[in-house]
Amino acid sequence: MLYKQIDRELKTRRVLVVGDMELEEHHMIMKAVQRLEDTLRGRNIQVITADSPEEAFPLVSTDMDIDAFLIACNTNSGSSAPVNLLRHLRARQGKIPVFLLA
Repeated sequence: MLYKQIDRELKTRRVLVVGDMELEEHHMIMKAVQRLEDTLRGRNIQVITADSPEEAFPLVSTDMDIDAFLIACNTNSGSSAPVNLLRHLRARQGKIPVFLLA
């Protein structure tokens, strides 16, 4: 009975994966993110993707049904977009887990 409840809850889970176009150069990181996405999908978790923090911003602003965030970004780029997205996430959904792959 408990397993059925857990399975039902997992089927309703949604994860937003935010990439960074500058990471295209870092093939190993992108492969790791892709494997993680595939694993999540294999567990019936809905994966929503955004190619950049800027693309993710409207999703975060309008969708409160996301259960976790994975942000893969280049911290050496000098861009403030990932930091702005993290601040926005915390302001909107402060208790949602955020995984940062940098």
